[in-house]
Amino acid sequence: MLKLFEKDQPLAADDQRALEFARLAVAMSGKINEAGGSVAGGKRLDGPASEVVADYQISDAFPMASGVVNAFCGDMQELSVLDFANFYNKTLLPVASGVGDEFLIPSGLGNFIADLADGVHVELSTPVKEIWWGERWGVQLKTAYDTVIRAKSVIITASMGVLANDVIKFNPTLDSAYTDAFSGLKMDTLSKVFLQFKPEVKFEVPNINSICLPLTSTPDIPFVNAPMWGENVAMLLLLGNLAKQKEMEGEEALIEYALQTMSSMFGSRINRDNLVASSHHSWLKDEWSRGCTSYALPGAVPLRKTLATPVNGQVFFAGEAVSLYAHSSVHGAYETGVAAARQILKLLC
Repeated sequence: MLKLFEKDQPLAADDQRALEFARLAVAMSGKINEAGGSVAGGKRLDGPASEVVADYQISDAFPMASGVVNAFCGDMQELSVLDFANFYNKTLLPVASGVGDEFLIPSGLGNFIADLADGVHVELSTPVKEIWWGERWGVQLKTAYDTVIRAKSVIITASMGVLANDVIKFNPTLDSAYTDAFSGLKMDTLSKVFLQFKPEVKFEVPNINSICLPLTSTPDIPFVNAPMWGENVAMLLLLGNLAKQKEMEGEEALIEYALQTMSSMFGSRINRDNLVASSHHSWLKDEWSRGCTSYALPGAVPLRKTLATPVNGQVFFAGEAVSLYAHSSVHGAYETGVAAARQILKLLC
């Protein structure tokens, strides 16, 4: 359920400001989808979303609607209409309608993913720094600790932020088509801050896991997901430029911002004295990610296809950036990993 707040008062469903915001967000999303569909059909060239929604700027709700519609990058001038349409029209989950099969996992998504590793030999804290490929026998990987691993092939799931910064060296050097893809697919970030409060702290929202937004006049919107699983837990979600700004201020400042945002919406009981625990990970500052998800600049969507093409039948890329229709998502990363593994199995059999 989506709920808009004006300070600490939720807006009624028939409030004109809420209706205008909802109308505009749906219209803008539809317009970008339509343009992206035309690109896919060969009827026009790819371009920025900002051009196709320019007529909506006369509405006071435009900045806020822009912040909700554009969940991929900080600026609509950098948002490819084709990349947008591919995700919202072709992904397996009907997220555009807001009723897709998306689940919040109480035990944490990390624990869920860890279950997939049952029976698989995994070595943590072993960063690969160099990859030799092209020999008949396969590939050779050198770690940061100078250990060497040999294999028939390798699946690389490092982010574009890591690969574009040449953190992993390739010998021989990869064709420019791949290095162009590393730099051409940009990385954006988002921030999630989970806060748990004392049992007596309640969020007066009728539905669990409601998405609550404060009424703003800018695209920099703090999203609050509360109450999570019906408990005294809430999550602050920040996107784009706002996420970058708050991440750079540091974790303590980010938690303070989360408390201030939630207290302005849900009351003064949301404070540090009632805070039991918090959880946050900065993907922007993480040297092994350097961002959270990829996005394609206008005209750059084919770079995702480039990365889906193996190098010499030995080097395979996987991860959300490789997915044409489910980029920026966990299921996109999973699907491309499975696809790469299946290609390798065919080669080995």
